[in-house]
Amino acid sequence: MNSLNIRNIMWIAGLLFVGACSGGKDPLESDSDSVVKTYIFPDDFTNDLVGKEVTLKNAMFVSSTYKGSATGNITLSSQVLRTPTDKVMPGTSDYKKALEENMRNKLVLIPGEIVLTDEDHTLRVGTRMENLKGKVSVSGDNYALTITDRPVIKENRRPQVPEVGKYNMKVASMNLEYYMASPSMWGHSNGAKDEAAFQRQRKKVLAAMKEIDADVYAICEIEEGDYSVNELVQALNEEYGVTGKYKGIDSGDKKITSYTKNAFIYDTERVSPYMDFKTYEGTYLVLRHVAQCFELKENGSRVILTMNHFKSKSGNNATGGDKDQQDGQSQFNSRRVQEAKDCLLTYENLKKYYGDTDVLVLGDLNSYSNEDPVRIFTEAGYTNELQKYTPDSWSYVYQGEVGYLDHSLSSSTLTGQVTGAAPWDINASEPAYFEYQYTSFFQPNPYRYSDHNPIITGLKLTD
Repeated sequence: MNSLNIRNIMWIAGLLFVGACSGGKDPLESDSDSVVKTYIFPDDFTNDLVGKEVTLKNAMFVSSTYKGSATGNITLSSQVLRTPTDKVMPGTSDYKKALEENMRNKLVLIPGEIVLTDEDHTLRVGTRMENLKGKVSVSGDNYALTITDRPVIKENRRPQVPEVGKYNMKVASMNLEYYMASPSMWGHSNGAKDEAAFQRQRKKVLAAMKEIDADVYAICEIEEGDYSVNELVQALNEEYGVTGKYKGIDSGDKKITSYTKNAFIYDTERVSPYMDFKTYEGTYLVLRHVAQCFELKENGSRVILTMNHFKSKSGNNATGGDKDQQDGQSQFNSRRVQEAKDCLLTYENLKKYYGDTDVLVLGDLNSYSNEDPVRIFTEAGYTNELQKYTPDSWSYVYQGEVGYLDHSLSSSTLTGQVTGAAPWDINASEPAYFEYQYTSFFQPNPYRYSDHNPIITGLKLTD
């Protein structure tokens, strides 16, 4: 018998010995039930994985975080998902492709008793998780993963106020999410339910305004009438321990209602209003489309600031062209298109009235960056400053997708004087339980004073 045959016999004998010690299992077969395999989400996920223990090869990112409490399920994706119409044209094949990809790329994470929040009790959108292990199931239209161990969570620190270049005027646009200071409005459908809730809201809003330290605050979702604006101006002055440093522009409305409006608050040491406050042409809630020219005290240069709050995408009374066209722009898009057209017409008149062509368009347009209302501005020669300076950031998070509903758009003569524009991501990426309605995690800091991020724009105005 040659040496090859001897080696073969010895190898077979060894296998027989191992087989006997292993209880008779075939030594050439693996015990698949005890092996946890690794997979890539979403590429490798099929219904065949349901009920199985898996480990994810790839990192995942928080795309939808906690609501009213620091327990329950969240949503992860293999990358931060952008709302399709924030990056592609509505209704196109690119839109349909992005929509399908986003729907496929959402994994419901079921943490059970495992704590995922950090020392600040937060879990921000965009937080990176690695080494995810658990059992696969189905939750609604998505796959789910019930984790068995805490994953490796990379730090996603709360950001500082963003730098916006070497400016001589800083403008902040802020959605205050129903700032209703009048006690007669507490407990209604919107805003604080009582004085304690309002005081929590007030502290958060003031903390944000003080850290931003803007020369002009352009505000939406503040109570109609002059009560709330005056109250906020007084509170801001008290926060600085001064009298008269900050003032609000008188919009002429005195009657308190459950509706909200737009307003301007400005630093009297830095700027002064030039000529009169103006509302726009058109019929939809005129105090949600406002304008004021401001003059910079250091050199006398001027800029027309406009603050807008377009019709929302929600509601149950849409008819005709206002109905959802299934192109990604949701309901009332035709209304928002008309608002944008009204704005452009009004701005031409404002340029003549104020004797200046520098216009900065701000506010919650309830339209993502590639939707019709925003493109009406850019096609008319306005520059989308957020797409220019911070295209990968966002002002809003909805159903696990980020994007810009809030904008900073400059007229052609102002564009060269813009030094930067950025959102301060203190709201949209934070869990909702930091909002003033809740008490468990309340802190008098800026985080989650609203559901929209404030937008900060730097201007270097010249004579």
